Amino acid sequence: MSNQDAFEARDVVRSYSSENELQKPEQTILEMFRDRLKTMRLLDIGVGAGRTTPHFAPLAGQYIAIDYSHNMIEACKEKYPELAMRGCFKVCDARSMTAFADEDFDFLLFSYNGLDYVSHDDRLEALREIRRIGKKGGYFCFSSHNLNTVLGDAFRIGFTLDPFRLSYRVGRRLLFKCLTMNFQRKREKADYLIFNDGAHRFRSRTYYVRAEEQIRQLSDLGFSDIRVFDLSEGKEVVDRAALNENRDSWLYYLCRI
Repeated sequence: MSNQDAFEARDVVRSYSSENELQKPEQTILEMFRDRLKTMRLLDIGVGAGRTTPHFAPLAGQYIAIDYSHNMIEACKEKYPELAMRGCFKVCDARSMTAFADEDFDFLLFSYNGLDYVSHDDRLEALREIRRIGKKGGYFCFSSHNLNTVLGDAFRIGFTLDPFRLSYRVGRRLLFKCLTMNFQRKREKADYLIFNDGAHRFRSRTYYVRAEEQIRQLSDLGFSDIRVFDLSEGKEVVDRAALNENRDSWLYYLCRI
């Protein structure tokens, strides 16, 4: 199963549909731009089932949301029919956003690590497309999994008298342990790593990157004024040593186009 197929799966769509809260760095960045968004044309990339929509759409001068999953976009249309009637939700792949003109948006948001579910080359292509359709001097905000993180025990066994469920849970946990050990072994010499971290019931491969490498990628592609925000408190991490030591599951990046 490809990552895109996983995002089309009904159970994954239902899971995303249940989420409506902003993460702490998103709250921080939203407050930073609250008064300016009313003059901005905003593109919400990888919108999923619309978690960020009720927070950003009412503040933006114009709001457009895209996702490469048809089922995610349908979920958005069901949740926000008024915005759907205005054509705010579109199926579109960040790697090829030919529907949009050069310098079309003032603010581009790619939240919840959506950028992490394509290959390395496709990731760079998506970043090039984002730079193309973003206005010069505009802003791009996104999150990405932190290669320095410590993977927690995401799959606990839990008590059950059902032998089939118990067998499934034990197998799932053992698989996660093996994947974690492999992750820890490979990441020591890597700037980024793509591996199966158990996301979407082990149906997805996820991109993890060191903050320094992510900053380098952005700089090489022409983004500037790059700022990093931690997940745990939503605060900007200014000190490079502290950034390299950060163990949050993912980090948020804010930069100029």
